[in-house]
Amino acid sequence: MPRAVLSGFVESILGRPHRRKLTANSWANLSLREDEVFGSLLENLSNKEIGIKLDITERTVKFHVSNVLNKFGVRRRTDLILHCYQQPSASP
Repeated sequence: MPRAVLSGFVESILGRPHRRKLTANSWANLSLREDEVFGSLLENLSNKEIGIKLDITERTVKFHVSNVLNKFGVRRRTDLILHCYQQPSASP
């Protein structure tokens, strides 16, 4: 899926007045760093952008992205975003 399309989808979800509060650890047992990467994935940041934001190498970002995807049982970032926004929300 083109990044611009995915970004538009994420922005449309996040722009909703009663958006869901996503907490990764309510679905997957993520480490602190994986949780930070998860949040960056939901912002639709690239590996390079995540690395800069978290002050880690791109290779390390790829490692954490892979772990996050595996823990959520999805193969792509798009699937992760869709999966997370389809889950019931604990708080509106």
